[in-house]
Amino acid sequence: MSWSVSARGQTPGIAAEIERQFEGSGQCVEPEETSKQAARKIIADTIAMQGIMQKLTVSAYGSQVKNPTTSSPAVSLSIIVTAEF
Repeated sequence: MSWSVSARGQTPGIAAEIERQFEGSGQCVEPEETSKQAARKIIADTIAMQGIMQKLTVSAYGSQVKNPTTSSPAVSLSIIVTAEF
């Protein structure tokens, strides 16, 4: 399964929007779900460290595939949080 979240705006609204998107993204198969929840926490913590009306752009996504060589799961994860000055 794959998931993604993205938003652009000021800290109060963007935190709520990103959380809404995570809530609606559904449950992933492990170990992807653990990676998704870690990304959720990293993003929430990063937003919380910003100024009250700081403009941010947040983009994150992840996916899980089977490694063709070993047949074990491989997780891809990207998190980008940009402050706009």
